[in-house]
Amino acid sequence: MGDPQAVCDFPAISDDGNRSPKPGDTWTETVFDAPGPDWTRGPRSGTVEITALTGQGPPRLTAVFTFGDGDVVSLEGEVPGMGSWKGSGRVAYVAGSGTGKFAGRTGSLSVEFKNPKKWG
Repeated sequence: MGDPQAVCDFPAISDDGNRSPKPGDTWTETVFDAPGPDWTRGPRSGTVEITALTGQGPPRLTAVFTFGDGDVVSLEGEVPGMGSWKGSGRVAYVAGSGTGKFAGRTGSLSVEFKNPKKWG
């Protein structure tokens, strides 16, 4: 992770969500720390509410993370895999959405979706 803006509580893995979401769907997944480069789950660290956005153009999503320490941060971007929810991509921090260690956060975060989802 060379991006200095992409630190603090990431990488993480989330699971328990929809496998074929449609635009407008919203669901919550459990978030776990991802201690290594593989898909091994560490301790539970919070939840993420994911919304498949509606509108024209490539499919997009928002993800609102709430961590056990009370910190919150939102990310937004294109759905990986041209809307298939499988593949790699990047999502951007939503300006002004972060609290605690995420306050003022800018930049982007890599994602890899294969269900579970890997953030960071």
